[in-house]
Amino acid sequence: MAPLPAEMLFIDTSGRGGATTAGRDPSVRVFEDEYELGDELGRGAFGVVYTAYAKRSGEAYAVKCMHKKKLMQLSSNSLVRVKDEIRALTALQHPHIIRMHATFESEDQLHILMEKADGGELFDRIVACGAFEEEHARHVAYQLLDVLHFMHTRAVLHRDIKPENLLLTSETSWDIKVTDFGLIKILDEHLFSAEELDANDAHHGDRRATVCGSNTYMAPEMAWHMAYGPALDVYSAGVVIYILLSGGPPYDVGQTPHPASTQSIPLPAQLFGTVSADAKELLKCMLEPSPSRRVTAAAALSSRWFSDHAVKTNDAGTGVQESVRGASTSDEGDLLDMAELQEWIGLRFGGLASANGWQHIKRCWGHDQRR
Repeated sequence: MAPLPAEMLFIDTSGRGGATTAGRDPSVRVFEDEYELGDELGRGAFGVVYTAYAKRSGEAYAVKCMHKKKLMQLSSNSLVRVKDEIRALTALQHPHIIRMHATFESEDQLHILMEKADGGELFDRIVACGAFEEEHARHVAYQLLDVLHFMHTRAVLHRDIKPENLLLTSETSWDIKVTDFGLIKILDEHLFSAEELDANDAHHGDRRATVCGSNTYMAPEMAWHMAYGPALDVYSAGVVIYILLSGGPPYDVGQTPHPASTQSIPLPAQLFGTVSADAKELLKCMLEPSPSRRVTAAAALSSRWFSDHAVKTNDAGTGVQESVRGASTSDEGDLLDMAELQEWIGLRFGGLASANGWQHIKRCWGHDQRR
């Protein structure tokens, strides 16, 4: 399928941005007129993320800058991924989902302006701290599950839950923002128009069987190339919580159990000796190999690990501002450029995917270090 023409790239977000040409409407906002670029925050296959400062107020944002020429050279699936991320950020309004403020398109570039989370990736704090104090792990876990419950009740899968896609709001806070919606999947067909459904079937097939995401966090049903649903995200979140409590993942890459397996997750005493029974019970329910027996996000939020403790978090989102329509997730993964630390421990494209890398980290911080 040929790449989409440039004029089709822009997704209108309530008049907050627009395509600019030599004869543009002077009322159309131009990114360079309103914002000034600061330091680089990250780099990926589709563009570079910078700090952006509002010229009038000085307020800091994060902006993803993408060259349209490069986008045009990518496959149609890659272009769909960019559109999907914009749609998701526009439609899914929740206190723990990164907020998109505006989009801007010029003849050469596309800018996505988002709120800036100053605490960096959850991954970096894991590397710095090792295993978390259980109270902090519970706080992060509740917010993550609240986001998944919010998305799943709206028939949206994230499909790439991992610490790199969870941003901390400040260097001292344990509040998170879920980001990177390039792999979302819409499950309910009534969210699409008939024409969009036909186009999806013709060009992409059933993406509920598409293998995507990061190996370490991949649910058994996806790893074994089976159809999947919302339980996929719950498993990935379970791996994140397991890492928060122990300092490492439950399985090495390639050791993900089959969905029909009855094996229990490893909970070695040297890593989980001080972890509560309620936390370990929730992990068993979230990391159940069978998706039909796995706990839902809603049920996980009602577990004793949360109900027996006062978890302080923002109120859940009240709903989408507009329905997610026409989002059809691409099959191709975004090969992100990892930070120097991740390269140092030998991680490539899959998040925390290197067993040797994890062993190296553990030797540095010690198995029982908790902060």
